[in-house]
Amino acid sequence: MKRDAMWLLLLLILMVGGCGKSPVAPTIQPVRAVVVEVRQPHINVRYSATVVPAAQVDLTFRVGGYVQMIHQSKGVDGHLRSVEAGDYIGAGTILASLRPTDYQARDELARGQLQEAKSAEVTAHAQLDEVLAALEQARTAFQRAQTLFDNRAITKPDYDDVKTNLDRAEARVAAARAQVTVRQARIEQAAATEKEAKNALADVELRAPFSGVLVARNVEHGTLAVAGMQAFVLADLHTVKVAFGIPDVALQTFRLGQVVPVTAEAVPGAVFKGRVSSVSPAADSRSRAYTVELTVLNPEGVLKSGMIAAIQAEDAIPLPSTVVPLSAVVHTAGASGYGVYVIESKNGNTVARLRSVVLGQVNGKHIMIQQGIAPGDHIVEDGGIQLVDGESVREIR
Repeated sequence: MKRDAMWLLLLLILMVGGCGKSPVAPTIQPVRAVVVEVRQPHINVRYSATVVPAAQVDLTFRVGGYVQMIHQSKGVDGHLRSVEAGDYIGAGTILASLRPTDYQARDELARGQLQEAKSAEVTAHAQLDEVLAALEQARTAFQRAQTLFDNRAITKPDYDDVKTNLDRAEARVAAARAQVTVRQARIEQAAATEKEAKNALADVELRAPFSGVLVARNVEHGTLAVAGMQAFVLADLHTVKVAFGIPDVALQTFRLGQVVPVTAEAVPGAVFKGRVSSVSPAADSRSRAYTVELTVLNPEGVLKSGMIAAIQAEDAIPLPSTVVPLSAVVHTAGASGYGVYVIESKNGNTVARLRSVVLGQVNGKHIMIQQGIAPGDHIVEDGGIQLVDGESVREIR
């Protein structure tokens, strides 16, 4: 009896407790949702490059000899000194000259030989004129002898003597003409030698082919220079070039003639206009990058050879991409470490499902998603950090 009473009491307590509480309705979280889109990203990409002169030449001596003179310019103390790297050089300036004595002697000798050859040619022409006159007389005599011989007015031996004189006159003319040809050939040879000697004499002076900045000087007064020795390096910095590599996906970003802004840390606050002058038609076999070259006007010479330049390019990745707001991305414990809540509806129940995603580049307030969601998906724009995977939600916009 006691046990039955105890069970009855327990049943009454449970019945009273159950009747005192009403069932709790599940909480539905309101979330702001957006639809995943595919957009053309506008991404600023920074490329680095080195500034190089539009033209740079190594100036070398074509002949050898002792350096007798180096161009002088005023130093910071106002005194004259030999030109140094960084000095401005005008076109045609004689940067250095060799001792000309040996080359002057060769030039004088070559000019003398040319004059002798010309005089010999004049003599040969005079001798030719003489033998031509003698030939004309011999022909006239032979014609008269031929007529007399045909009329039996002279003997055969007399006719043969006249014929022999004609043959000798023709031989002398042939020899004189050959001598004129030889003299003319000697004139050509002497003229070539004289020209070579004159050029060698002129080459003792090393001139600047264009206006520019001296990059290097490798000779001193008294240096024994040899032919082909690099004496100076001259660069034209009125126009400079900037070259850099781009991936294949950025080829459509750069077009010939396009103006691209160029900056340099060494010239803070200055923005230069670079014009695309060439785009490589083939990628480098190692880096797989395509070379783009910009031409930049530099009239003041502010940009120096070797400076590091920066190029800001827009639309450097022109391929359409799936993008979501940055606020939609949450940290997860998955492999990628990031996820997005996707709103799913099934059997009248709307829940937020957490999907792991692979992130791409940031584009303003949006970020590219490489993997995990698809265009058209409804995702939670913000507040996802307060959600739980599978939680019921109510979509608002």
